[in-house]
Amino acid sequence: MFRTTLFWLIFLWGNILFAQIPIQDISHINLPVKLNGEWGFAEDKVLLPQQTNTITKTLYLPQYLESRHGPKGVATFVIDLYTTPNKPLSLDFNPLVNPWKLFIDNNLVYESGIIDSKNKIYLASAKRQIANFTPTRHKTRITLWIANSQHRHFGLGISPQIAPYGILESYHSSMTYVNFALISILVATGFYHLGLFLVWRRDQAPLWFGLFLLVFTLRIATTSEKIITLIYPSITWEMLTRIEYISGYLTLPLFIMYISSLYPKQSNKIIQLINIIVGIVFVLFGLFTSTLFFTSSMPITEIIIIESVIFVSWVLYHAFKAKEPNSTFAFITFVIFAGTIIHDVLMFSKVIDSTDDWGPIGFIVYLFAQAQILLQRYANAFHTIQKHENELEYIISKRTGELKDLLSQRELLMRELSHRVKNNLQFIIGLLWTKRVKASDETKAILLSLQSQIQAIATVHETLCEQPNISTVNGNHYLKTIIDALQELYPNITFSCTFGEEGLLSLDDTISLGLVVSEMVSNTVKHVYSTKSGTISIDFEIHNNLAKLSYSDGQTQFQNNDFLKASRKNKSIGWSMITELIHQLKAQILSEGNLFKIQFYTDKTV
Repeated sequence: MFRTTLFWLIFLWGNILFAQIPIQDISHINLPVKLNGEWGFAEDKVLLPQQTNTITKTLYLPQYLESRHGPKGVATFVIDLYTTPNKPLSLDFNPLVNPWKLFIDNNLVYESGIIDSKNKIYLASAKRQIANFTPTRHKTRITLWIANSQHRHFGLGISPQIAPYGILESYHSSMTYVNFALISILVATGFYHLGLFLVWRRDQAPLWFGLFLLVFTLRIATTSEKIITLIYPSITWEMLTRIEYISGYLTLPLFIMYISSLYPKQSNKIIQLINIIVGIVFVLFGLFTSTLFFTSSMPITEIIIIESVIFVSWVLYHAFKAKEPNSTFAFITFVIFAGTIIHDVLMFSKVIDSTDDWGPIGFIVYLFAQAQILLQRYANAFHTIQKHENELEYIISKRTGELKDLLSQRELLMRELSHRVKNNLQFIIGLLWTKRVKASDETKAILLSLQSQIQAIATVHETLCEQPNISTVNGNHYLKTIIDALQELYPNITFSCTFGEEGLLSLDDTISLGLVVSEMVSNTVKHVYSTKSGTISIDFEIHNNLAKLSYSDGQTQFQNNDFLKASRKNKSIGWSMITELIHQLKAQILSEGNLFKIQFYTDKTV
């Protein structure tokens, strides 16, 4: 029993005695150095620096730990460094998606997020941090706690970098400015292309490219330097991660839609639809599932990324073979962009040990190329439009000339027709005059009424022959001519006329109005002044397309349209004609006392 106990004591003491923490010499570094290789490692433990002497295991970094027992847990990493005392150093763990604490010798110098091993609460921080410290001895021990409960990856997938103070900070500052500039360019270009789409919606390529740029902007703002944390300092790690993944999920279908709209003949509708459906499904995962769940989908996403790159390359290659416009330029620049995408996929998969995202750089090259392609498309489109516009102007000019010739011929024919109609009507008026000489009094009255009606129509054609426009007639001038003719027919009647504002009447309205006046005068002469002379008052004006006519013989009572009712009752032909003519004018009767009033719109659309 004593020998067995002694054996185990010697064995344990030997392990402790010969257990050594890995060590690296960085005392003479002037540039960033990766702290990869072996580190001391304690799984499921948070060991203070003074407790790390008991560590006997080592782990080769960079390496993730989730394959050992899952993504949740905590671990301690330790390494010794040969350093130069009082020479400030900087240590960068980016990109580290887990909460961490950093001890230099026995002092806690930095922490990111929350590590509560007692209650097993591990919450990462969204902020990007670089740790600085100043060694006080030639040998410095680095103790690092890393924990995880939110992400699929647990551990150091990228080698930490150490450098003299200021180098990493300067690089970080420069990359921040670069990211800000890149984001500004992408946002401006994105809205510019959306504006192009709003101007000309027939081409959907600017729409998809503009949306792609804006979504890709979110992706850049949440990765690398995490610019979004500078804009919104209170953003949580969970929200940051959701935006990062959702924007990544959306970029693929948007980019495929853009390429397909550029080269629809070479694209494939089924693959487009599949990518859109997959993108929507993953977006829903990013919105409604835990970060631990949807970050685990990254391997599938990487496969989809590779598939999308292959599909776009296939489309561009066939467009190149078909000699589509700008396809050569598009194909070459996308190959460059695809190379940077493959680099980032390999980096995220830990096939290569790198901390630099090449995707944004490759995309900048592709962005300027695509901007050139779209501008060229619009230049060609505008050139085509200009060409068609010139052709259209020529056709319109030629057709306008032909129409002017036809219109001139039509006007000439109309004038000739009006002239002939006027002559024929004047001839008829002359015949009626000769017949009236030998006719009885009753026949004379009938012939006189008929002559006044024909005179009203003849005056219209006479007016048309005297003016340049044959479609409308000056209302005041026409009524003056009608009244002058009526004065000759009825020399015993005195006409008192007042004319207000002038206006134009259509041909139909002119004839109807002339017949109304002529028939009113004829009825007055027949029924009121049959044996004696009298005075007829006529007022007319056109104001704001509203024509108003007032008529009075001083005796006839027109109140409440009694005369119209009586005319229908007595079957008076004259008043029935007046009623029909007023209906044709679509006029409103506003009679009062012995004053007959009508009004109607000269523009019948009012």
